[in-house]
Amino acid sequence: MKFGVFFLMQCPEGKSHAEVYRETLEQVDAAEDMGFDSVWLTEHHFIDHTHDHWLLGGAYGICASPLAFGCAIAQRTKRVRIGQAINVLPLHHPVRIAEDAAVLDIVSEGRLDFGAGLGYRSYQFTGYGVPEQDKLGRFHESLEIVVKAWTSEAFSHEGTYYTVPPIELVPRPVQKPHPPVWVAPARFWNDEAVDFAAQHGYQILLAWASPEQLRTGRRRYEDAWRAAGHTHHMHFTVTRHAFVGPTDADAYRVAEPAVQYYYRHTAPTRPVQEFERDAWIFGSPETCVRKLADLAEVGVNNVLLWFAYRGGAVRQRIAARG
Repeated sequence: MKFGVFFLMQCPEGKSHAEVYRETLEQVDAAEDMGFDSVWLTEHHFIDHTHDHWLLGGAYGICASPLAFGCAIAQRTKRVRIGQAINVLPLHHPVRIAEDAAVLDIVSEGRLDFGAGLGYRSYQFTGYGVPEQDKLGRFHESLEIVVKAWTSEAFSHEGTYYTVPPIELVPRPVQKPHPPVWVAPARFWNDEAVDFAAQHGYQILLAWASPEQLRTGRRRYEDAWRAAGHTHHMHFTVTRHAFVGPTDADAYRVAEPAVQYYYRHTAPTRPVQEFERDAWIFGSPETCVRKLADLAEVGVNNVLLWFAYRGGAVRQRIAARG
């Protein structure tokens, strides 16, 4: 099993954007030093005062360009792979995305894991002037163009949303035939997206899927992968909140206030434990190892651990342990 660290890069009120970026870079350094296999950045834009009031004036996520920030990470690390969870393809021109991704693959010496998804926060589509109802079509067409740009000496494209005249992309990625592509099938689960990923040889990147969804989805994904005749390694990845303490009680005492704060806007009355089976890896080292073994049992072979969510106590404790 491989392990990555996931960064949403929330910015609570009272903290500057520069502080969040600086702290994230420090945590990336710690992830590299502690032996994690990868680091993953999200893409988010703007502040939504209507729905993000629970952040008390802060921002849900401030990594507007995970490919650009990934280049900074590439220059201070040597080993960890650098992924995006995800690049919101419908918001951008695919040729520019292909170029920026190629630059990151070059400066990281082939450590790019290219994550692609639709996006799910409506105000971000509004801010970019992109009709949200078009996002699925834009996603498929954009990803087709990105991969074509990476792998073709010269290409053109005439589609529903994008027209690309005959061009040849420079620079080209280091990894051949192209950097690994990871597809996020919406926030929870989508059978059509799983089939699409498997048929094209793309990796799967899941959020809060339940154990039963993971078991069923892994079987579906693997069957479609084999039917397509792919021979490269298949990753089945899930993201989980995580916190390790000396005992289970210690872990919950530190982590629960921060996580409940994060979920206040969707589940203000439920304790963390009701989410735990599907979403959390909290507890003593022994408990966390058991929970990871449970994920492996249902077919997960890559876990992205989300340590740094809204809540200073969790952030400080991780820094102390590092």
